[in-house]
Amino acid sequence: MREETGLRVRATRLLGVWDNRSWNMPSVVSHIYYLVFECDLLGGELTASLETTDFRWVTEEEAAMLTLYRSHALKVPAAFRLHRAPDQPTEFH
Repeated sequence: MREETGLRVRATRLLGVWDNRSWNMPSVVSHIYYLVFECDLLGGELTASLETTDFRWVTEEEAAMLTLYRSHALKVPAAFRLHRAPDQPTEFH
């Protein structure tokens, strides 16, 4: 997180694991796993990087209105849903 956003965080829960081979969309890599964590913010300041073009805190409703990059359109709504269900186990896709 610090490298891409400038924020220091502590991972507290693994929300989901996504395998790009299970999606019916083109990928720039042949195979990759995406792990999405719930985190506590420890500090830092939002800072642009080579991999970050824009950043801001958004609500679930605001996130639903954003044009998200391909696989993010699958992972972001799931992350909000899983965050609302703290007793739900990690999802594997």
